[in-house]
Parts: sequence; structure tokens; C-alpha cells
Amino acid sequence: MKICFDIQAAVAQGAGVGRYAQALAEHLPAESGQHTVQLFHFDFLRRGVPFDVQDVEWRAVRWCPGRVVQKAWQALGWPPFDWFSGKADLYHFPNFVLPPLTSGAAVVTIHDVAFMRMPETTERGNLKYLRAQIADTVRRADAIITVSEFCASEIVELLDVEPEKVHAIHSGISEDFARMNRDKASNRCVQMGLDRPFLLTVGTVEPRKNMSFAIEVFEKMTDFDGTLVVAGMCGWKYEPILERMRSSSRTVDIRHLQYVSEQDLHALYGGAAAFVFPSL
Repeated sequence: MKICFDIQAAVAQGAGVGRYAQALAEHLPAESGQHTVQLFHFDFLRRGVPFDVQDVEWRAVRWCPGRVVQKAWQALGWPPFDWFSGKADLYHFPNFVLPPLTSGAAVVTIHDVAFMRMPETTERGNLKYLRAQIADTVRRADAIITVSEFCASEIVELLDVEPEKVHAIHSGISEDFARMNRDKASNRCVQMGLDRPFLLTVGTVEPRKNMSFAIEVFEKMTDFDGTLVVAGMCGWKYEPILERMRSSSRTVDIRHLQYVSEQDLHALYGGAAAFVFPSL
């Protein structure tokens, strides 16, 4: 059997769905047995193979921008994905939406349905896109993967999907995130200017990550003589959140590190007094 895995999200971004897609791509070959694994993406800018994966078939389209094709899929439902990728027995799309296909079974990962439950937390263009595509996606998908039993129940309820079609497969933990030596982590944190105890929250700075609430709680922790570290790029509607950081009564104790490297992220997790996850 030939399995085609769409890695476009991994090519386009280093966090969130992109990280999920890359991790799957890196581990899928070892689990594929006698099956052939193909990794597909649009490479109009000719950047080449985006990351190192052995024992796979690479296929990249270099004559057409992926954004142009995606616009055609949104507006026309055409041309079929397999015109670009070639024929496969099974396709996996890890980024919410199933593009048009002419043959083969299709699996899609829907990470959550926050765009339906809390639409105000989703960027307007992305919300419009998901609302337009999601019903057709769940109808045509042969199977739907999501990341928790809770999200599976939300998909069943809000998208009216048969429960047996939805599979909760928890995200794994990279071996790279084994517990770091405390001294090594602390030394790297000091190099980043973090020489006091700190709380850590990681995620794109946007409304649904609820970082303003984390700041509010931090302000009330008057017995914690340390720092609140926010590690994450700015997404959408981030200006009020940055302003909340600047106007905080503890603004001198809040550090926004933007995107950090893999090794620095390991050090931050290893050196933090506590990890804070305030996401809605």
C-alpha cells in the first residue's frame, strides 16, 4: 500500500500543526512495515527537502505555488490533490481540511473545533475558511483523527459525525524532551537573562491562548519573587495582549521571548519553577 502524507504545514510553520506534521513524518516510516510512505509538499521557492527523513519517497511540486492551488480548492473544489501528488492508496491531511481527491482513502486530523465553540478566538479569514470547508471534509473523510477524547466528543457533537469515524490519538512526547540536567538548564536560562525563578507559558500570542489571564494571576502572586516568561510568536489580535504586558503592575517581571529554538525551549521547560497552561 502507498501512503501519501501532506507535510505542507511542517514546511510552512515551526509550531502547532507544523510541529505535529513533522513529528508524524519523521516517525511514520518506522511504523509503515512493507508499505511505501510518500511525503508531499509544494516547493515553489525551491528550498529542497525541509527536514531529514529516511526510507520515504519525496515528492515536491516546484512549478506551482501552493497558495494558488489552495485558493482554487477553496473557490472551485478543483484541481484534485492527487494530480500533484500522484496516486496513492491512502492520504493523510494533518491540518483540518481535506482537499479534493479523485481516488484513495483519506484521513484528516482535526485538532479541535474551537472555531465552532468559540469563534471569536479564531482569526476572521481562517474562521471563514474552516466554516466553508469543514462539513465537506468530515463527510468525505474515511477517518478523522483528533488529539483527545474530549475533542472527539466535540467533533461528534458539533459536526454531527458518527462516533466510530473519529479516533482520539494522543500526541506523543519527543525523546528530545527528556528531563534536562537542572544545572545545564539553569545555565542556559541565565544566558537568556533569566537569573530568577520563573513561570513559563508557551504558545502563539493570540486571544485563545488566554495569556492576559496568566498575567492577571501572576500579578496576584505577590509572594512569588520571580518572572513570568511568555515564549511564542505573535499571531493575530496580539496588540491588546502585548499592551497588557506593558501596562501590568509587574511589567518589569514579564519577559516575552517570541519564538525560541528547540534547545532553548528544552532549557526553559527544564529551568522553570512551573509551567502554566491558561489556554481557553
